[in-house]
Amino acid sequence: MGGTYQKLAAYSKLVIIASGCPIDEIQVEMSISSFSVQDSAKTMNQPLMSDADVIGVHIWITGKVQGVAYRAVTRQVAVQLGLGGWVRNLPDGRVEAVFEGDRQRVEQMLAWCRQGPPAAVVSDVTAEAMLPLGITSFQILP
Repeated sequence: MGGTYQKLAAYSKLVIIASGCPIDEIQVEMSISSFSVQDSAKTMNQPLMSDADVIGVHIWITGKVQGVAYRAVTRQVAVQLGLGGWVRNLPDGRVEAVFEGDRQRVEQMLAWCRQGPPAAVVSDVTAEAMLPLGITSFQILP
């Protein structure tokens, strides 16, 4: 059904993980207030999520994102937004995070991640949609 899924998230690369939904390629179109995903799926019977759903997203942030309080401020923002999940530094210099919660609040978190705290210089955010695991608190992992 190649179509548009409204308000998925603010990121430059999106991979949707869904059983039985073959997706060949995903391209993301971004704007400040809303986001849409155009898919080239050959078979798609229904939208993956509705606006009312709790969603999950797994992201990797690249740039000057370690040693700049990125994890600490990410936790503060996620807690303020009422999101569950975690954040951690990776050995290759990136930051990895998982966010779960209300679609609009996850989108706000992803938009914040593209900027980060004042000392950060974010060059890329890669994200994968994921099925929510029911995480209700937010932690900084080692």
